[in-house]
Amino acid sequence: MAKIPEFTAKAPRLPALAVDNDTGAAQALASVAAASSQLAGRLGKIARDRAVTAAREKGAADAANVSMPGVDFAFQPGTPGKRPSRGQVNAPAGIRDVIVAAAQRHGVDPAALMKMAELESSFNPNAKNPSSSAGGLFQFVDSTAAQYGLANRYDPAQAADAAARLARDNAAHLQKVLGRKPTAAELYLAHQQGAGGAGKLLANPNARAADIVGSDAVRLNGGRANMTAGEFAGLWLAKAGGPVAAQPGKVSVSLTGARGALPRAQPGTLVGDAYNEAATAVYANRLESSMRAQMDAIALEHEGKPAEMQAALDPLRAGFTEGLPPILRAKMLASFDATSLSLQRQAMQKARSNLDEELKASSEGLIDTQTTNILRLAAKAGTDKQADQALTQELAGLNQTIDNAPGMTPLARERLKRATANDVYAARILSGFDGLATPAERAAYAEQVQTEWQNGEGLAQNLDADAFHKVNSELARRVQQDATAASKQATAIGNAFNEQTRILKKGLPVTEAQRSTLRKAVAETGDEQLAARADFFDQLASWQSAHLAARPEAIEQQMVQLQRRMQQEGATEATLDTLDVMEGLHKAMKAGLRDDPLTWAARAGVTDVAPLDFSDSQRLTASLSERANDAQAVAEHYGIQPRYFTANEADAIKRQFEENPLAMPSLLSGLEAGLGNAMPDAMREVSQSAPVLAHMAGLIAATGNESVATEVATMLDTRRQEGYKSALPSQGKMSQVFAAATGAALAGLPRTAAAARETAALIFEKRALARGVDPANAADPLDPAHELLTEAIDAALGATMRDGQKFGGLTMVNGRQTVAPPDMPAADLDTRLSKLTDGQLANQMAIAGGDHRISARDIRNGYLEMVAPGRYRVALQDPATGDPQYVPAPAELGTGGYFILDMEQLVRDQGELGSGFFGYFR
Repeated sequence: MAKIPEFTAKAPRLPALAVDNDTGAAQALASVAAASSQLAGRLGKIARDRAVTAAREKGAADAANVSMPGVDFAFQPGTPGKRPSRGQVNAPAGIRDVIVAAAQRHGVDPAALMKMAELESSFNPNAKNPSSSAGGLFQFVDSTAAQYGLANRYDPAQAADAAARLARDNAAHLQKVLGRKPTAAELYLAHQQGAGGAGKLLANPNARAADIVGSDAVRLNGGRANMTAGEFAGLWLAKAGGPVAAQPGKVSVSLTGARGALPRAQPGTLVGDAYNEAATAVYANRLESSMRAQMDAIALEHEGKPAEMQAALDPLRAGFTEGLPPILRAKMLASFDATSLSLQRQAMQKARSNLDEELKASSEGLIDTQTTNILRLAAKAGTDKQADQALTQELAGLNQTIDNAPGMTPLARERLKRATANDVYAARILSGFDGLATPAERAAYAEQVQTEWQNGEGLAQNLDADAFHKVNSELARRVQQDATAASKQATAIGNAFNEQTRILKKGLPVTEAQRSTLRKAVAETGDEQLAARADFFDQLASWQSAHLAARPEAIEQQMVQLQRRMQQEGATEATLDTLDVMEGLHKAMKAGLRDDPLTWAARAGVTDVAPLDFSDSQRLTASLSERANDAQAVAEHYGIQPRYFTANEADAIKRQFEENPLAMPSLLSGLEAGLGNAMPDAMREVSQSAPVLAHMAGLIAATGNESVATEVATMLDTRRQEGYKSALPSQGKMSQVFAAATGAALAGLPRTAAAARETAALIFEKRALARGVDPANAADPLDPAHELLTEAIDAALGATMRDGQKFGGLTMVNGRQTVAPPDMPAADLDTRLSKLTDGQLANQMAIAGGDHRISARDIRNGYLEMVAPGRYRVALQDPATGDPQYVPAPAELGTGGYFILDMEQLVRDQGELGSGFFGYFR
């Protein structure tokens, strides 16, 4: 027997039956060959009865248990499907109608919207949640109801319309997050948790759900505190899953070609003939049973799809009958064809049943849908005669729907059917015009339509007079339009391609609407060269669109490959344009990721970046918290350092600070609350344009003391007052005092030094005014103003007084100035360094090897140069000598080749003081 093409299908729908597969039947029959003819006759009847029984046993058991020569079977059990919930089936008709209408109006799956209403309120429009403001069919809370203009959430029509619009918006958001269309269950999760919360739950399945959407959102929606995001989302995805098709088991059948001879007894005797007849019947019926099981499985997999089902059945017919004896083959063919016909009828009935169900749900919506579909078919079919029968059948079906539609008069039905028929044939005629390549062909076609209508021929004969005149007028208009546009269209299109290509070479996108317009224009010309150019341009634009979210390194690799190919094969205009587009995108991407990665990522579709809300501190904190997540996601995607503000937002922060300095403490508080540990990195982004603001953010975060920020803000506001004139010494003298006070403490942080110097000047000026000290002579060590300026410098570097003891700020270590950590007594820095042991040094960063092994003693005698709060570069020689000999570190540590002493680690090793003294100096 021939080998059937490999095929795996779902399991048949019948329950599993136990089939006796005893291969000893032949021996049992053969052993009684000498028995009486009466006994032989009874045995023959038993064998025939068993064959008949086996032939009737269809289902999974045949695929699972049948064993016969030349045929291999395998069966895997399936899972039952889910039916629509009783709640949806029994939903009030009025409620169901308004939900379905709203879903269709806004392009949402009606079944998904029905499931939301079932889960939210069990279709009760007056449902009210006693624990929140949620109410109505879809349990809208106050804020969401206001957002979607829902005046009365207990009105079913209003609630359904708002829910459909919300579902549409949630679907758009989730599609961007997931990279695919969301399921109905995921749409419900977005309705419950908000699109942002649902997207994060689905994108971070291993995180704690409470960390993503909050513990209340988990607890109040049936979750547990320790649930992961995947578990919590799965809880509601399962409940919102809706009707699910059965998941049958799988049957695989293959005929190996090794059937071998059927065991037969000696013919010519009653016993032998009875045995041979029974054995043949068992073999045939079991083969037929497995065939029917396969056919049933195929029918289930392609239920309601006659054409697909027939295509899947065809390979089985030959495989199950080839090589069989004529009589048995004829029997198998007859059985196959009869079963196939029955299954085809069932499939067609199922397809029609599906349409009937839609008609029952909404006859008006069905009419609209059928009309739209048939017009689409008509527009696609054009003048193709092969579509005549299909469109005639579709029109007949539509007419039947119109006849069955309630609430229409007979005259209205006839008018609608006639108008639809006119529209269908008009669409076909106009589509035929559009399908022609050249203006000359289209003009000849328009004349042909006139002739056919006059002679009662072709598609035009189906139009009444009014419809024909409309079509004829439209054709005449289009012919005239062709004549007017033909002379200049090609030139215009060529110029358009040149312009759009220049845009691509700049790294800027060409929208799909622009591309579509060009394609349509090219198609209307029938110009093959323009068509080829359009295809090439589409490839360039598609490449750019596909690589917007790529890393620059990926584009660089493609550029290198293309350049190698050009060197080997020679450059063409096409390869040069392609390389220019690659280089343009690469340049724009590098600039975007350097200057404004958040805006670039939003353009590339990597993530949605919501603008920061500066209207008040609470809203700023909330939007910053979300922004921190976005910035981290963008950084990880592109392999860059996080950036927390767009270019426009950094300018907005600077303007807000400059226009209202007194708001600085509140602004900084909101930034710290929203950004948390990310604040120091974020404030670096504004440190050049607003150095004082950035420096004050570091001081507040490091010391927790907002009094200095208040002094600075007040002084900045004073300087803005009309008529105020500062009495400070010159900037040069102020810088001299600052340099003398700090020494080499900030040699490695020039930007920090500049910001601290400007901040210290503001503190000094404010305190001088408050204490009545003339600041003009601050450069004179003997003048009271000098001491006041020195204190201001110390305060600008984080010095605070606690119980009479100075913490942070400037301190002497090995005779040189440095800056102590803000939460450490300043004098302790030198003491702790002097107690450093080799064991404690081993817990610090690795030190690069060299001719001289660096010991704890070398570090104890070194000079500390701050690179970050509590972290110091160590010079073995006085930095003032010009040869500081900084202690080196392995290059792979990414510290610029310098060993960094970590005071937090040293405090842990030495004890006595706790950690947590790290601030935000840059």
